[in-house]
Amino acid sequence: MSESLINNLVEAISKNDVDGFRASLTHDFARDFSPTAIAAVIEPLVPRLRARYSIKSIGSFNQQGMVVDFYQITVADGGDDILIRAIVEDGQIAGLLITAPFD
Repeated sequence: MSESLINNLVEAISKNDVDGFRASLTHDFARDFSPTAIAAVIEPLVPRLRARYSIKSIGSFNQQGMVVDFYQITVADGGDDILIRAIVEDGQIAGLLITAPFD
């Protein structure tokens, strides 16, 4: 698990920092995940994450031959938690799924 990497990623999201977000990704993932696509993913989360939040590792699971790390983001606004699934390779994120609350 790479908690500092996830902390940096969530901090970049909270600041709406696309370049900071991309810095956490592997070269291949960053190449395939355009700045416009990243902005579309993180912008809805920015207002909630500007408030206080906490990050909790909830485990690692084997899925489709890879180790996937799961993190729970609890936001101080009392709303639904955010779930992050990350595949980490060589200290950077090679795969990512952020499940935000349902609207």
